[in-house]
Amino acid sequence: MVEMALDRPDSGPDSAADHQSDEHQRRFVDAALTLLREHEPAKISMGDIAHEAGVSRSLAYVYFEDRDAVLVAAFLQFFANMQAQVDTVLYRSRSQGETLREIVRIYLGFARDNAGQFRHILDGGLVLLPPIRAARREQFARLATILGGTSDARIIATMLVTVLENAALAWLDEGAHDLDAATDLVWNFAWNGLSRPAAG
Repeated sequence: MVEMALDRPDSGPDSAADHQSDEHQRRFVDAALTLLREHEPAKISMGDIAHEAGVSRSLAYVYFEDRDAVLVAAFLQFFANMQAQVDTVLYRSRSQGETLREIVRIYLGFARDNAGQFRHILDGGLVLLPPIRAARREQFARLATILGGTSDARIIATMLVTVLENAALAWLDEGAHDLDAATDLVWNFAWNGLSRPAAG
């Protein structure tokens, strides 16, 4: 019996080419993330990324328009990894306070475990690029859902993420000692500020 090609949609040359394309893109993104451990984004060139990936510079331009496009992809992958951890607690049936505390701990722990990348990505100007700003708005929206999903909740979520990022950077600068104590410090600041009734 003749086996129809349509029964195997992933076996054709286009599928193989797509797979190879995905692999090359992952190599460039991984290379950029490796470089971001030690270097600021402004000091990383497309040639540096290609060298780290073990391929020619010209091949990099086949898959990415320019250096910023690779760095944007690296940023998105970096924070997708962190968001995956946040998502494990975001929608559990817990109080807002308990959920927020776990999110604080995840942020600080992730920053500690990826200190160089965390510093260089947040301090290196990448957050101003439009694709990254769009991704951050999605990040704020996810947090806003556990705060009620209102317009006020979205404003608070934006402020909270900003506090978390800056608190993590400051904690790294102080040596990143005692994750539990740092979590309590940041959580108490954030939660007491949110819980305190408005005056008047």
